[in-house]
Amino acid sequence: MRDYIDIGLGAAILYVVLGAAVAPKPEDKSDEPPAVVEDVAIDQSLLLPQEAAPKPPVLPEQPSKEAQQQAEEAAKAKKVAEEAKKAAEEADSKVKETTQKLNETEGSLTETKQALSKAIDQLRQTDERLGGPIDWVYDYTTALGISRILDRPVLVAMNRTGCSDCERVKVQCYADADFMNKIRREYVPYWSFNDFGLAAKWKITVWPKTAIIYPDREPIIITPPADPEAYRILLDKAKGQ
Repeated sequence: MRDYIDIGLGAAILYVVLGAAVAPKPEDKSDEPPAVVEDVAIDQSLLLPQEAAPKPPVLPEQPSKEAQQQAEEAAKAKKVAEEAKKAAEEADSKVKETTQKLNETEGSLTETKQALSKAIDQLRQTDERLGGPIDWVYDYTTALGISRILDRPVLVAMNRTGCSDCERVKVQCYADADFMNKIRREYVPYWSFNDFGLAAKWKITVWPKTAIIYPDREPIIITPPADPEAYRILLDKAKGQ
């Protein structure tokens, strides 16, 4: 019985080996077109959601050369307009300031004219009173104004408090009728009392002093003697300087 089984197995193995050897090879179908696969409908709800791809950034549009030139010209025109506006404002401010100063100056001139008119009347009245004491002008600016009008030099009699020599000259000279008539007719007399600003300007440190002021030259400073005749001689010499 065993011998029959062994014979059967051998025959089966031989059949398998021979069959594989003589079995036909599959045909090469590489030259044939691929099989068409029909589209299959896919349920979109079953697909997983996908994130949207980010959009590329939008770049600003570059202005054309003509537009760029127009923008530059507009910027220049704006700058010029601003500078013109600023200059106009400054000019307007200066005009207002100048107008204000002119108004102030006009007021000062009016006051000065009134003072000059009063001083001239006073001087004329004094000239009529020959032999009387001189009526002094007590404002330096007024004295200069009268000097220009009458074309006369200013005689500045400089005095100060506590000056005994000043008192002697005042009593012996300025109270002398003949001497005062000369002063009245040839000069514009200005009585300076404790005017330390004027003294500092002329570097005067000792009193009394007399200054003769001509419009076109520096003041002539003399020391007045307490004698009318000697005083008169000094004034005549000062005229020749």
